[in-house]
Amino acid sequence: MRYKALVLISLLTISSFTVLSLQRSESGNEVEKYVISLGEIEIKTILNYSYILPRWDVNFVYLGTTPPLPAASYIYLLSPRSEVVSINYQILDEVAVSLPLPLMNFAIRPFSAHLQNNPPLKYSHPKLLQYSEFTVRGLHFINIKILPFKYFPDNLTLIYFKKLRLEITKEESTRYISLSSIPVKSDTILMNLLNDSDILNHKIIDTLNKISLSTSSIASLQLSANLSSYDSVIITPSAWLSHAERYAKWRSELGKLTYVKTVEDIYAEYSGIDNPQKIRNFIKEAYTTWNIEEVILLGDVNYIPTRYIFNNDTEDPELGSYYKPTDWYYAGLYIDTQYGTNDGWYAYSSELGAWGWGYPPNLADDGRDHIQWVPDLLVARIPAASDSELTAYLTKLMSYTSNPPPGNWSGTMILAGGVLDDPWSFYDYKSSLRNQVLKNHVEYYKTYYNYVCGDPRNNLTRTSLINGLNAGASLVEWAIHGNIDIIGDCEGIHLYASDALSLTNTGRLSLVFSMSCLTNAFDASTTCMGEAFLRNTGSGGLWYIGWARITWAVIPTYLLEAGYSETIDTKFWEYFFSSGSCQVGKSLFQSVSYYGTNWKSSNDEVRRKVRTSIHLLGEPSIDVWTANPQHMIMNVPSVVGIQQVVEVDTLPNSLVVISNISKGFYVKGYADSSGRFLFTAPSEPMSLNIISWKHNYIHANTSIDVINAQLVVTPGERKGPIGSTFNFTVDVIVYGAYSDQISLYCDSPPGFTVVFNPDSGTPNFSSLMTVGCGDVDWGNYSLRVRAEGPGLSLSRNVTISLTSVALIPNPSELYIIPGNTTHSVITVSPSNHHNTSVTLSHNETPPIPDSTISLNPEEGIPEFNSNLQVQTSETTTVGIYNITVSARLTSNRTINVTLPTRIDRILLSPNASQVLVEAGDEVCVAIAVAFKSGLNGSVAVNWSSSSYILVDAPSTLNAPDALLASIHPRGSTPEGVYPVTFNFSLGEIFNVTTINVIVYRVSANLSSRTLDYQGSPKTTFTRGEVVLIEVSIIMEESQYVNSSDATLFIQIYNPSDYMEFFGVSPIVMVEGEEVKVTMGYMIPFGAQTGTYRYDVMLWDDWEGSHVYSPLHSGSFQVRG
Repeated sequence: MRYKALVLISLLTISSFTVLSLQRSESGNEVEKYVISLGEIEIKTILNYSYILPRWDVNFVYLGTTPPLPAASYIYLLSPRSEVVSINYQILDEVAVSLPLPLMNFAIRPFSAHLQNNPPLKYSHPKLLQYSEFTVRGLHFINIKILPFKYFPDNLTLIYFKKLRLEITKEESTRYISLSSIPVKSDTILMNLLNDSDILNHKIIDTLNKISLSTSSIASLQLSANLSSYDSVIITPSAWLSHAERYAKWRSELGKLTYVKTVEDIYAEYSGIDNPQKIRNFIKEAYTTWNIEEVILLGDVNYIPTRYIFNNDTEDPELGSYYKPTDWYYAGLYIDTQYGTNDGWYAYSSELGAWGWGYPPNLADDGRDHIQWVPDLLVARIPAASDSELTAYLTKLMSYTSNPPPGNWSGTMILAGGVLDDPWSFYDYKSSLRNQVLKNHVEYYKTYYNYVCGDPRNNLTRTSLINGLNAGASLVEWAIHGNIDIIGDCEGIHLYASDALSLTNTGRLSLVFSMSCLTNAFDASTTCMGEAFLRNTGSGGLWYIGWARITWAVIPTYLLEAGYSETIDTKFWEYFFSSGSCQVGKSLFQSVSYYGTNWKSSNDEVRRKVRTSIHLLGEPSIDVWTANPQHMIMNVPSVVGIQQVVEVDTLPNSLVVISNISKGFYVKGYADSSGRFLFTAPSEPMSLNIISWKHNYIHANTSIDVINAQLVVTPGERKGPIGSTFNFTVDVIVYGAYSDQISLYCDSPPGFTVVFNPDSGTPNFSSLMTVGCGDVDWGNYSLRVRAEGPGLSLSRNVTISLTSVALIPNPSELYIIPGNTTHSVITVSPSNHHNTSVTLSHNETPPIPDSTISLNPEEGIPEFNSNLQVQTSETTTVGIYNITVSARLTSNRTINVTLPTRIDRILLSPNASQVLVEAGDEVCVAIAVAFKSGLNGSVAVNWSSSSYILVDAPSTLNAPDALLASIHPRGSTPEGVYPVTFNFSLGEIFNVTTINVIVYRVSANLSSRTLDYQGSPKTTFTRGEVVLIEVSIIMEESQYVNSSDATLFIQIYNPSDYMEFFGVSPIVMVEGEEVKVTMGYMIPFGAQTGTYRYDVMLWDDWEGSHVYSPLHSGSFQVRG
């Protein structure tokens, strides 16, 4: 393995954005706006450098900038007939961050370089926004990277753009047109990617169809009878056709319907510039026709060729060529449509000795191959070199799922890490991987230490690794230097391919992920490490993931993602324990797709090789054990009749596969939460294989014989009102010799009664099945009729749909005054599509005397309305009654609704019919409220009056009780009589009373003078004298009163406007008579000299709420 000196990691989280608007520009292009809100960042330090660790809810990657800076990564899904014209941004929020240390430099280095040898730092400010296009299984995406930082090394300042607005402008285009009718939501590979990605316009997914690919085939693919599609394709040499068909049958029975095609037939039937292209053209047609998810190449490169592409990153000394093998050529299909050619990879042909054939000249001029970074499907290879090797591999594969050895090996993972370049080891990488990704999914056997070469504490040795592998570990991951048939470091060789061939972990087979150079060079003339694990008979491993050529990792080694092999390794394990469902192929497909989406680079040969050189050797789709295997539970009948509904009882949410591949019968699905799965048997006799399994369970396998026998129940469905009784005819038909007694049974929901007549017989015979529905509510019910005899179990489901009606009254309660008439509309609403006539009737409890009650109409087919009319007389007895309306459905079932009915009067007794109150004053009234029936009831209270009159009273009253109301005429109310009407009601029972409010006003004329103590008029006084103020009051004429109580106030103010005196005197005024009031004030000897003012006010006697006269003022003089 080669290494590069990088510095930082990226995390996979969830995006945070807001859709602002969708509009059109002046040119008619569509513009979408999004607000991007990024979260907080954390500044970390290591080796005298700072680095940025985002705490964002969004995918992010570290771009190859100087220094490395994290970029937020978003995905935008293009709709058909559109392409992006531009993507612009506006910064909405930014902050300045002070760094404790300089940011670490980004330097491309071989593994032997040290940080102190890095070139001088040169800093740049790259574009804030970058975007590129990619395609996944025919859908087109834009990868938008936002680099929200500017770094200023002189003052160690980082500018962070926390919030931005994106504007995406699109135009119509014929470049991308949806041709296929295969909906995206049925594409499980694509949906896994869509659910995992941070897609800005996620709602568009449901409107899209996957795009078809054109092919240059000679023959059309044909499905077997009754099989609608295939999941997988196996390509095999014809010599191994029987092995391939056995393998395909086994996979199909486990839930991956698999098609087999010989490579010889492909060469004969498909056109192409060479054999690899012919194979790819077959795969293109299988992908377009069936939407396949995976291809398995059965045999090494001598049987199934690989494709070599040009890559000048490193000329591998052992293999001596810039042309590197990649089976991903077969998985990247849409690139043909993208570049308008039959083979968009622009690849090298060993047969022609040239590369770039058939490629558009304008693209070929760039002098490099064009790979498809995000694959359309998964390609796996089983690199058998002989019939015996293939037989041995398939044998241990099939035994792995059905008969795994006991023990803790299935929940164990070996983590091995070597020393890279003294003093760098993989200790930090393993620790980060263990703590951040692997977590506590399994138990770990760790063979890595943070020590330099030669340290006796290092525990990764050839012996320790072989012992760990022999003991058995379901999962193995190592990061160490490698070659075709070895792995090792400065401590020595830790494993040879010959060691892998000699492992003795019988049945305790491993998934190996090798982050090493060359160990998966399946095209080499010698057996590579990956082939050795698979070719070990009965031991070794079932899966090997690794690189076929030199690959690269990073220094420092704590980084989990820097865009090289560590990224695919990290993402593989992250997906493996989540959306990858512990399946090797799905997890690798998702991790490679992630890498291609986020690290695509047309000019980086290193990353192009990291992407295309990693391969999976082994079966892609079965689950890998991650815990002690448990045994499945499954119960099914052994013999069933044609076309009968069969119930499979197994563990909840298990996958159930029922198949007879040769006869074209194939059903698969998941049991419900109770473990129940139903399917309909085929229409002809056959034997069915049934498998049920789920993760970490050994699959249960049994068979069912479908015989030419039928249980016929006619009719298959009955419908009628609740309470009905239904008759069915049951015919037991067995073709052939069968004379044993057969008994009839019925599995029915609670409340049903089922009687057979007769309840048994010998074939062929008929029985009358009578089903009573009792008190069962309306709804659709399934009843399972069974015919059981020795070695025979027949069943048939019948459906009974019970209908009913609902009676909905409006209003639902009635209130009537004796002598009045009221109504309620009864809506007869159908339940479960009731469509037969309904008869209505009514009943009263107790009977309502002297009344007439009717329903119109009394009969109808729902939905209809009937008017319930209740007419009373003056002599109808007050009280509470219940009127019940009934709808008859059958002779013994009715639907009822009861309307409580109150016939009553409200009795009112006010304490006065009129009240006298001065304007601005208030008065209280009381009204006794009771029912004639003597019953209680909550009465609503309303009132109406002139806008001059304010009323304060409760809005409800629990009668019998008295209503206390406060009546307050406004101060500006003119004299007059103002009626206040009170309305008391309970439903339609009501009564009103009116109280007349007589409002009067009082006013008076004031005059005043000052006198000496002897009563003589005087206006000038000296200190120590007594001033007498005489006030004369004459009450003016009023319409309603001739006298009134009042209060006189006199206030005296000195020349400084400070009050020296305050006097109060109550008086009684009589209309037309003069009233005089005199108050005295002794001037203090130290009083101020000058003009003194006095104010006279006349108020009523109710705390000064009304003034009878305007303010009257006068004055007098004080001298020394």
